[in-house]
Amino acid sequence: MKILFILLISAFSNPSYADPVSDLVERLKGTDEKYEIVGTICEQAARIELEREFQPPRYQIETGISYGNNSKTIGEIDVVIFDSDKKVALVAEVKCWKDLNGALQKARSQRKRFKDTISSGSKVKFWDDDKDQHSYGQFTAIQYFDSISQKGGKAAGFDRELELSLEQLMEARRRLLSCNSGGSCE
Repeated sequence: MKILFILLISAFSNPSYADPVSDLVERLKGTDEKYEIVGTICEQAARIELEREFQPPRYQIETGISYGNNSKTIGEIDVVIFDSDKKVALVAEVKCWKDLNGALQKARSQRKRFKDTISSGSKVKFWDDDKDQHSYGQFTAIQYFDSISQKGGKAAGFDRELELSLEQLMEARRRLLSCNSGGSCE
């Protein structure tokens, strides 16, 4: 009985057995991301999960790269994976919505808009929140263009799904907003 008690205590005190929402919050706290924007939590969760498959330093993953021309922003790419040659290996649209069918339609619409923009022949610019520029040439040979949703999205037609449900992702967002506003995320 004593051995069972010790095993249970050690199992529950081990951080590797922490709940997945707390794990996500720990990974994301202290970042400059804007969690007031609902989609940010899903984009960051996707980035973290994709890092398991596309590991640094061979790959670099960025979120929120905008594209447009000299006069306007046309759209934003949720997740972009660059290979070691700085070429885009994967582009992903991330949608965490209650209505997964509507989310998939939106992701497909955004994919089409992006592909149409790239193939239009017009001069397209790419930049991130830090105003760092990316070249058009980096985006011309994209290998994969995936759609990602919360857990359960593959059944609705998404290419990939996150390990967390929509409710779990929103709980992580709530915790991050709370600790960021209280200054306890540092």
